[in-house]
Amino acid sequence: MLKAVVTTLPMIVCVVMAVQVALVLRQESRRALPLLLLFLLDASLLYVCHFVYFNAGREQYPQFAIIYRICNLTVWPLYLIYIFKLTQRSLRWIAIGAAVTALFVVLGLMWEIVAKVLFAIEVLATVAIGHICITHYNRRLDTLYADNEGRNLTHLTILLWLMLATSVISLLCNAVGRAYFIDHIVLLAGPSVMFSALLFSIAWAGLNIKFSIIDIENDPKEEQLQLAPAVGNDTIRNIAESFDRIMTERRLYLQHNIKVDEVAQQLCTNRTYIYHALTDYHHTSFSDYVNSRRISYAIELQAAHPELAVADVAEQSGFASTSAYYRNLAKFGPRNAKP
Repeated sequence: MLKAVVTTLPMIVCVVMAVQVALVLRQESRRALPLLLLFLLDASLLYVCHFVYFNAGREQYPQFAIIYRICNLTVWPLYLIYIFKLTQRSLRWIAIGAAVTALFVVLGLMWEIVAKVLFAIEVLATVAIGHICITHYNRRLDTLYADNEGRNLTHLTILLWLMLATSVISLLCNAVGRAYFIDHIVLLAGPSVMFSALLFSIAWAGLNIKFSIIDIENDPKEEQLQLAPAVGNDTIRNIAESFDRIMTERRLYLQHNIKVDEVAQQLCTNRTYIYHALTDYHHTSFSDYVNSRRISYAIELQAAHPELAVADVAEQSGFASTSAYYRNLAKFGPRNAKP
């Protein structure tokens, strides 16, 4: 009974979450979700092979060995391509990722030891490149929006590091030899639960991502930074001063979900110049500037009206939620500030 539960749990989680993703795709179109579905189907096949190995006997396994090796060499690249789809407009990186993955699969099928080395390379490359893509994407969000809750992909970076940790465990188990665990199935219980929890988290996170690079590009006010003509330092300094003045006088930072384009429109300029003004003269992003002003206002508001609930303080200070307020209070508030 224990063997059946331990060896089927990751497979069941993958299949159930793949069905859930497929049902969502039937109702709405999302740019990256089909790739998440492919990742889950790939992982499902991988764990089907695991199940066969531990339950059907090693004599039945050779016919599944090729499937296992292919899935093992494609599961990480598929997740990286999924991140590309979320964060990159160009399809070039997706094409490159697919081509490299195909090459790795061919090499891995030829030599088993090469497959293990290539798997390790894929793990490290996915974490490193995925982290870079997500960081760049989040920084771009910070230049455009004050409120990035539900938009940024920081939680995917956490999942990447957890995937790295579980992959290290997987490599260690393979180094010991899977045959060893047939007679010591209890030792597989921990990894089985960890892998299942991670796969569920990956799928759940993907189902809740409803904003990606395509939504930024499709913003009707979106401008390409490089299209704006260059201007002198004096002009940028004047824009920085005007930005400060209008933010203070009109308290624009108290508006919920304010965008840089809305401020640019009131200053009769564009977001390109505001970006340079904030970067060159305030050394910050639009998001950090707005949220630091909100925290200063919230602290003054709380001091003047201690009877206000935290939710009211957060709402009146321009935050979309109390969680956003707490997060920015920790980032911009005094060290001894209390919620």
